[in-house]
Amino acid sequence: GKVEVPEEKGLGESEEEGEICLTPGQIQELYTLIRKIEKTLREPVTVDWAYDHGRLYILRARPFTDKTLKRYQ
Repeated sequence: GKVEVPEEKGLGESEEEGEICLTPGQIQELYTLIRKIEKTLREPVTVDWAYDHGRLYILRARPFTDKTLKRYQ
């Protein structure tokens, strides 16, 4: 599938405005893994993740709830 990257400040950007922190390959890897988690759990999830030395780590995955949605509005 196609990955859409939000242009909201703070998502995929470093401290310096406009500097992208993730490569397109890392974005695709993250997207693919999140979709696998959602398929396994059979529901949308929010995921805490980190890259360290080029390796992706999933720190936590939990159901996406109305409370989660309100936090981002």
